Amino acid sequence: RVTRSATTEVRYWRLESRPHEDSPERTRATVRELLADAVERQLLSDVPLCTLLSGGVDSSAITALAAIARERAGQGKITSFSVDFPGSADRTPDAWRTTLDAPYVQAAAEHIGTLHTAVLVPDDDLLPARDVVLAARDRPGWGEMDASLHLLFREVRRRSTVALSGEAADEIFGGYPYFHDAAALASGTFPWLHGRATPADLLRAEVAAEVRPAEYTAAAYRDSIAEVPRLAGEPAADARVREVFHLALTRWLPPLLDRVDRVSMSVGLEVRVPFCDHRLVEYLWNVPWALKAPEGRPKGLLRDAVRDLLPPQVADRPKSGYPSTPAVRYTEVLTERAQALLADPQAPVFDLVDRAAVRRLLAEGRPLPSPRTAPNPVGGLDHLVQLDEWLRAYRVALR
Repeated sequence: RVTRSATTEVRYWRLESRPHEDSPERTRATVRELLADAVERQLLSDVPLCTLLSGGVDSSAITALAAIARERAGQGKITSFSVDFPGSADRTPDAWRTTLDAPYVQAAAEHIGTLHTAVLVPDDDLLPARDVVLAARDRPGWGEMDASLHLLFREVRRRSTVALSGEAADEIFGGYPYFHDAAALASGTFPWLHGRATPADLLRAEVAAEVRPAEYTAAAYRDSIAEVPRLAGEPAADARVREVFHLALTRWLPPLLDRVDRVSMSVGLEVRVPFCDHRLVEYLWNVPWALKAPEGRPKGLLRDAVRDLLPPQVADRPKSGYPSTPAVRYTEVLTERAQALLADPQAPVFDLVDRAAVRRLLAEGRPLPSPRTAPNPVGGLDHLVQLDEWLRAYRVALR
């Protein structure tokens, strides 16, 4: 609130904890109703609209509900888009990318009846796109994952102005691996940091002593935990899961939404996120973990709520993260740039980062610590090079 004398911040919305009294059947029905209504509301547009379809249950549910709403309104088929990379079919699945998107995208698009386009991102376009994304994000980001997202959005924008996305489903339904990892839940910090190295591990000793990253992380964690709306009498295990949901909603999700918003708007595409509808978030906040993950199935509540809309293999597809490119040339160029930085005594990144530690890791063929949770051997290297690019482009002064 801004007045002539002062500017003050006033919280206009907060989560409230209360007992959940709906039966499993009523809970599934309510989730379906709330999500369908959120999708229908966000279909309002006087410009071309589409959905982003990855073949996972989140985006497929949004696409299916959008198709139903458009058919009911006599507006014709929904348009959908997916992203893929040359050579992706030859990649070995890992813990983050458990399956390829393409077969599931095709199954979902055919079952729902969308006008679908698969956007193939050329390897040679990724490096130039990094500069565009750095300007869009205004800070070092996720390198090629940002670049490929920009290239996807650029192609979508040629034919559409608004896109509906499945972003935030994992945060409100508990789909990430850390929700199901007992050690991560008990770690006493942000569960996605459990057992991971981070770029802070590469800071020069004097820089680390000044900025104290461990203290910063611990304070941020305590602040979030202190904000959790408690439910009197809640069992300790359920209370802990509630804490983790709060961490996901308030500390994990905002950077993801900021990334999507900045990258999409850099090409003039508006991305809407029906799973962030506050009514759906409020309802799911109080749904017990046993109902969100029945029989331990990740996002089982969402899967069961939309199962009749999707082919079985899509409804039950395990989580598979946003794809990274297998482009060999991209890695080669980044490695060359990193080696050039090591040879440059004036490289600003090494005012922050330990040059010897980076040289040692590269010499040993080991990946640098990455800001991404997704396992990617080039993620840390990408971040290091982009940090240097950002320091130069924004003329950041270090004291």
